[in-house]
Amino acid sequence: DLSVGAVVAMGSVVLAVLLAAGWPLYAAIAATLLSGLAIGVLSGASTLYLRIPSFIVTFAFMGIAYAIGLTVADGNRIPIAANTGLGWLVSGSLLGVSPQVWLALGLLVAGTSFLRHSRTGRHLYAVGGNPEAARLSGVPVGRVTIAAFGLSGLFAGIAAVVYAARIVSGNPIGASNLNLEAIAAAVIGGVSLFGGRGTLIGAAFGAILYSLIANVLNIYNVNPNITEIAAGCIVVLAGLINVLTERRRVAA
Repeated sequence: DLSVGAVVAMGSVVLAVLLAAGWPLYAAIAATLLSGLAIGVLSGASTLYLRIPSFIVTFAFMGIAYAIGLTVADGNRIPIAANTGLGWLVSGSLLGVSPQVWLALGLLVAGTSFLRHSRTGRHLYAVGGNPEAARLSGVPVGRVTIAAFGLSGLFAGIAAVVYAARIVSGNPIGASNLNLEAIAAAVIGGVSLFGGRGTLIGAAFGAILYSLIANVLNIYNVNPNITEIAAGCIVVLAGLINVLTERRRVAA
């Protein structure tokens, strides 16, 4: 899904606009999540029914999401007032731990349980590994495909809320590097580029490792552009390892 960064940017604008319009925080967050879910479902439906490769569809929706954000925000950042309560997500504390950490842990536990113990979770692995075999086994491939993209959009909507809380605004052109970071975290964490294998826990550790590398480079005052080059190289290296592992598995 190449649209996650754009959906995060669009979602931050949706949240900021609705809060500025006087919406309650819970309603504005719900609308933000629904906007991400809608983009994901539309991406999945387009991939499924139009028979267009997902990277092309999601690349198109990346442009659409950025365009929506830019249009709604008129190309400008939209500040979020301090009295909305959104800042608690960043500056607050729950049992001495940031609410962001609790949110991440909660989603990690819920997502892992969903993938391991629910029928839909098992179907996701089956469709990712071999859609045709899954279909012949009675798996509703169409619904699972749309659900997968819908979940991607929903999680991007959640990320949009955290992103907006961190920058205290809606930024229609922000989060552009999240596509690379999301792919890097997944691949470093052992998620197969060929589908059907990988865990959320692995992806989480991949995200932590990626962040550590980026932070170390920042501590040593490495040019941010060099940091992006390093990130790209990490993705290529992890992808190569992924491909070689898959070849060995097939050969065995």
